[in-house]
Amino acid sequence: MAIDPSKIAAGSGLTSKINITVAEAATSGVSSSGSTVGVAGVSVTNDGVLGESTKGNGVEGDSNSGPGVYGSSQTGPGVSGTSVSGNGVSATSTNSNGIYAKGKTAGLFDGEVTVNGALSATGALSAASLKTSGEVNAGSVTTSGNVTANDVMLTGADLAEDFFSTMDARIEPGTVVVINEAGGLGQSQQAYDKRVAGVVSGAGSFKPAIVMDRMRQQGGGEAPQIADSRVSVALVGKVYCKVDAAYARIEVGDLLTTSPRPGYAMKANDQGRAFGAVIGKALAPLDSGTGLVPILVALQ
Repeated sequence: MAIDPSKIAAGSGLTSKINITVAEAATSGVSSSGSTVGVAGVSVTNDGVLGESTKGNGVEGDSNSGPGVYGSSQTGPGVSGTSVSGNGVSATSTNSNGIYAKGKTAGLFDGEVTVNGALSATGALSAASLKTSGEVNAGSVTTSGNVTANDVMLTGADLAEDFFSTMDARIEPGTVVVINEAGGLGQSQQAYDKRVAGVVSGAGSFKPAIVMDRMRQQGGGEAPQIADSRVSVALVGKVYCKVDAAYARIEVGDLLTTSPRPGYAMKANDQGRAFGAVIGKALAPLDSGTGLVPILVALQ
């Protein structure tokens, strides 16, 4: 199908380097000076350049250094393409981006999106449903549907959950916390306390991999007044914990429980009292004094 010349208006809405001769094309534009465009089209209300083909490309553009096809628009699509059986828009690049888009919304996909390689996002990634058999790197992922993956790799060390704190001051990471009479959390105060809830996550080099029950304010961020009154408590996994070895030397594998020192754990020597008050197992020794020790959280 030949291009209707009446549909092409003079201007500079779209440029394309065409590597064909005039005799081979119904309409062709060639520039040998290097300073003028090969084909240019501009329109106020319709297509700047329209290309139609039964079997080949509707519009094709090649460039050694710049975009193969470049389009810009104030209100409509910069580049638009439709196809019955092939790609609506197809783009390839040897050393740069196949497609580059910039705008208030850089890309809008009304349908399923398939990514054969890695999917990377420096900001938030939002999706009604996310399925992957490859890798997803994102600053944050928000979904109102399901996340399906063959493998999930988390760089954090523990599974934590947010709880309300009844303390006036913010409880620092590594502190052993218990459930108090008000139903919130406070730092432990006595030995072998069966109300122990876990250890505040985030101390040392261990950070939480998953935080459950994180409360958000409308619009995305965590509300300051909510954030100040909630703490993330490690329930499973590895976490650095405040430990006091004044009551007994801590060895690797020792069961730990709450100590008389507020917010600290100690070795559970009394097995009868330890049942229901165990925080976890020590992963490193502490001969004397106090310190941050990595532990494996295993409430029992």
